[in-house]
Amino acid sequence: MANVGGVECVGIGGDLDGIEGELEISDCTKTQLLEEALKKEGFSGNDIEKIFYKNVLRVIQDAMK
Repeated sequence: MANVGGVECVGIGGDLDGIEGELEISDCTKTQLLEEALKKEGFSGNDIEKIFYKNVLRVIQDAMK
């Protein structure tokens, strides 16, 4: 998604309920695994903050105007 629309178009949610199966990230206590994977792929700290919460916060704030 970041390759197509840019990192500003990516946001993650913590809605892990209802997901079944053997997952690497089975709950919010394991989100550091995603952070580590993003760093390994070359995402900057600022990009990771955008993906984790800043992009979603921006969209919510824009929608509330």
